[in-house]
Amino acid sequence: MIPGPSGTGKELVARALHKIGAHPGAPFVAVPCGAGAAADASPYARRGIAALETRMIGEALVRSGNNRSEAARVLGIARVGLLKKIDRLGLQSSAPTAQPGPYEWWELAQGLEVAELPVLVAGSEVDRVLLTRIDPALFRFEVHSAPAGNKGLDDWMTELSAILVINGSYYARKGTPDTPFLSAGRPLGPRDYRSRHGAFVASDDFTGIRDLASERWETAFTDAHDAMVSYPLLLSGDASSRVRADDRWLANRSFIGQDAVGNIILGTTTDAFFSLNRLAAFLRTAPLGLTIALNLDGGPVAYQAIALGAYRRRFCGKWET
Repeated sequence: MIPGPSGTGKELVARALHKIGAHPGAPFVAVPCGAGAAADASPYARRGIAALETRMIGEALVRSGNNRSEAARVLGIARVGLLKKIDRLGLQSSAPTAQPGPYEWWELAQGLEVAELPVLVAGSEVDRVLLTRIDPALFRFEVHSAPAGNKGLDDWMTELSAILVINGSYYARKGTPDTPFLSAGRPLGPRDYRSRHGAFVASDDFTGIRDLASERWETAFTDAHDAMVSYPLLLSGDASSRVRADDRWLANRSFIGQDAVGNIILGTTTDAFFSLNRLAAFLRTAPLGLTIALNLDGGPVAYQAIALGAYRRRFCGKWET
């Protein structure tokens, strides 16, 4: 946000940031957001302004722990003004509840589909989930690591000749895994580790997520060729969540889940609307049929790429607060 009274050059700053941003050749579109300007704007611009206000108010409420006075201070408006905006936008006077929007699966090959799931608050899109659904009987899953930290998304896609690459797990300062990790049968990461969350396991007989509340990770890794412990478990078999994280921590998110028929569902958010608790709640209501879901990682290292036939997807996260 670039605050300041009218006429102080906020748009000049925005234009300068656009020129040094990721897409300087794209058009810069200025949308006046004052009350009078919003009333005179086109329907498309009004929807954009409403979405921006919804996002800003929602994040301010999350960061302030639903303290409306503090949220108003963060936004630089009077408390009564905030309450009026909440009422006008149809928001609750608390952190907003996200709802899934309409979406469709698109089959790229037998056993592999992609989709984009809009995340809506009060009818406005505040985030989007890039989804991939895979039949594990038709595709092989592998877990890889580069401790030197010298490989990016394109490097992994090229080196592995992969159809899909997604980030996962957590790493120490020297690039070694913080959690138990199995790559082509080779164990990496700590050997002495206790987990009550989950593990993604790929073996000749089973590919999916194991709930580590009922078994040790060493047992879950038995007979696997590739595996990885991660946390938190966003959705368990009884539809509960094991998230114990600060709701003010918003970031791009990646997750891996499994539906009732055994398909693996991978997701990456394109924006930073979700805290981990909010993501867990969203996945419970999303029409994905998930029976279990495990957080992978988030922030600037949340990425997903697909290359299959003529289809290409390449996304790298940017946001973490």
